[in-house]
Amino acid sequence: MGITPKNTVLVVLCFEGPDNYSMAGGLGDKITHLTSTLADLDLLLGLREP
Repeated sequence: MGITPKNTVLVVLCFEGPDNYSMAGGLGDKITHLTSTLADLDLLLGLREP
């Protein structure tokens, strides 16, 4: 069994940014790309109730 939108809930929590440092290759930039990729794979659906 793999990770699918039906069997997985992903939570992304980041305490850095949105200052210039974090968005210039820091954690803020990495989290932005990670969440975009997860959304493209339909694994990140935003806030929702279970």
